[in-house]
Amino acid sequence: MSTLPFLTADPALVAELVDANHILYKQGVVDGFGHVSVRHPEHPGRFLIARSMAPALVTPADIVELDLDGNPVIAGADRKSTRLNSSHVSESRMP
Repeated sequence: MSTLPFLTADPALVAELVDANHILYKQGVVDGFGHVSVRHPEHPGRFLIARSMAPALVTPADIVELDLDGNPVIAGADRKSTRLNSSHVSESRMP
């Protein structure tokens, strides 16, 4: 289990997601409003995403774990409307 407050995912996965945010920003794939998410490897009904902020500024502490309805899995996590759109996309990609 993660030592980050709002996650159950492996910290290595969180670090990769943070790196992905930074790399895609530096490459011009996402701008100040874009975002990157990843499906939770142990819980397919969940995904990890940074709270609503510029990808270039994302740190591990900014990553939250949401269910496919966009609800935080762990109480107290940030829930922003832009992340609800990601939850609907993730849900539509479920097999």
